Amino acid sequence: MNTTTAEAGRFICHKTMNAGVPRSCLGPRCMAWRWHPIPRNRTISVIYDLRHVEVEPPRPPSVPASYLFVPCDLIEGAWAHWLEPDAEAEARRVGWCGLAGDVTSD
Repeated sequence: MNTTTAEAGRFICHKTMNAGVPRSCLGPRCMAWRWHPIPRNRTISVIYDLRHVEVEPPRPPSVPASYLFVPCDLIEGAWAHWLEPDAEAEARRVGWCGLAGDVTSD
């Protein structure tokens, strides 16, 4: 079962259950824990009259306060946008117990 690290502790460890001493899952602190790839950071682009915005415009209500403003990159041709912080993307990462068996991603 795919789960976040915060949710893993709600489950009983497969190995300790078979040993007769059930304990909570340790999640990523266990050697059997397997990770899915880190999800890509979410981006929010807001189109203005000019796509080449270099100074942060007023933040729209739809953009979370934690997101970081990234100005346009004229060399790369990237539009200005707000980017989800790495810690928030990492918090959405899920894994599963390698002892309980492999699962397909959600």
